[in-house]
Amino acid sequence: MAENSPDLTAAVVSVDADGLVRRAVQDRAEATVTRPGPLLVDGCAPATSTGSGPEPTGPDGAVTTRSLFDGDVVHRRRVERVGVDGSAGQTRLDVLDTVSADSVHAYELLWPLDAAVTPVLHGHGFELYLDGVKLLDAAISSDLPLRVELADGDAGARPMIRVAFRGDRAQVRTNVRLEDFHYRDRGLASPEAGWRRTSGGVGLNYHRVDATDAAGATRLAVVFTAVHQLGDFTYNYKATVDQLGCNALYILDDFGDQGAYYLQDHGDRGIFDAVQELISATCADLGLTAQHVVTVGSSKGGTAALIHGLAGGVGEVFVGAPQTRIGSFVATPHPNILRLMTGGEGSDDVAELDRALYDIAGEALARDTGVATTKVSVVVGDADHHYRGHVLPFVEHLRSLGGEPTLLVVPGLTHADIGATYRECLKTYLGSLLAGGSAAPDAVDEPDVVAIARDRTVSAVVVRGDWPEYAGRLFRGSELVAKLPYAPGRTLSWRDLAPGRYRVRVFARGGGKDQSSARTTDWVTVR
Repeated sequence: MAENSPDLTAAVVSVDADGLVRRAVQDRAEATVTRPGPLLVDGCAPATSTGSGPEPTGPDGAVTTRSLFDGDVVHRRRVERVGVDGSAGQTRLDVLDTVSADSVHAYELLWPLDAAVTPVLHGHGFELYLDGVKLLDAAISSDLPLRVELADGDAGARPMIRVAFRGDRAQVRTNVRLEDFHYRDRGLASPEAGWRRTSGGVGLNYHRVDATDAAGATRLAVVFTAVHQLGDFTYNYKATVDQLGCNALYILDDFGDQGAYYLQDHGDRGIFDAVQELISATCADLGLTAQHVVTVGSSKGGTAALIHGLAGGVGEVFVGAPQTRIGSFVATPHPNILRLMTGGEGSDDVAELDRALYDIAGEALARDTGVATTKVSVVVGDADHHYRGHVLPFVEHLRSLGGEPTLLVVPGLTHADIGATYRECLKTYLGSLLAGGSAAPDAVDEPDVVAIARDRTVSAVVVRGDWPEYAGRLFRGSELVAKLPYAPGRTLSWRDLAPGRYRVRVFARGGGKDQSSARTTDWVTVR
């Protein structure tokens, strides 16, 4: 901090009864940060606006206003200040906008901004920063699909955040927090962090990393993220992918409070369309085609990689333990996600999401893209409930459509442990792709193999290379301790091992190849 700069950690942010958010900073004039602005209906402001006056709910009370528009639209707004514990205070602002009409209209809720603040937009909310210090954030929810956009001020006008939706009746709740924030700070406000946001349609936050060498320039890895804690939106596997030097695209799924599987908001597929458009635009900018793209991710990220890889007809999809029956999975642990994606929590809503990925795969084949041209590989543990409940049914579905997915089953691996195992498999898989250029999997000269040690078991997993049979030799130090003969299957495992350092020599043969091939894994440790 510069010697004469104000101490922003001492900034005082307050809210008045009408929802006006002010800031006071040492050596700076008091200024308005933001406030609930007008509602526009089909681009027009209200004809009249009447305040009902305070309706006390605590020492500070709440204010309700009623606005009438030319035509059939009535807008009511209730503004209330509350404390962290629900009592009256100035740490939170709750704004409830209700609109009703006899016909469908386009609505925009406006939040004018102090020109000095830096806004960070999310799928359904925003954060406001002043010189790198967070002042507040807002989470927005509705019973209709929402779009959050930034409108720059023209000719000296204040910039503003625009919340757009469409329908005849709607409720939109905006919860502003001055502390105990909704969103975890993941550096999106920092220009040095390199985050970008798409414009037009549904906005997406993304981070792009360009290739560092010629081999990396031949591929684009699109990385999707898993479900994290409420309000925590970040990327996964960035360190792993970046070290390989390929082009990479990290897209956030920051809709609602835990994401929307990069798919839909209350049944609207604007999120899906925006992701597809971003991938296509990035390929065009890099001079690549869909066949140069590999989509990756685990758990929810794996589901999204399947959705967008198959729909986009990419060259490779490499995922870990995806949910393929989305509705059944989110219904119990994440009903918030189910409500966001479908608008409800009933059996029909669950069935709608359970069908989604299966329908996308079928549509891809009908277009003569996706399943027929995309190489799909799935890493999963046989102790993971995703294995039988999600992965096996979808693998069979792909095969019924004419696809040839590769299933990599790791003995004893649970869903809680998929991250580390998938990371190692992903590193080897992407490394093989880059080393092989455009070579097809069945053109790889040697199998690409990962060794995994857990619970006194060592497994060797063939992540790339399509031979019909594999054999293995297990070494502890320089000693050969066990062998497995040639057999179908891409995983070779040895159990009940003594502590020590192990590696595996994997042999491959058959498939019309003139000779067998072999590859030795890195060392792993059994403890």
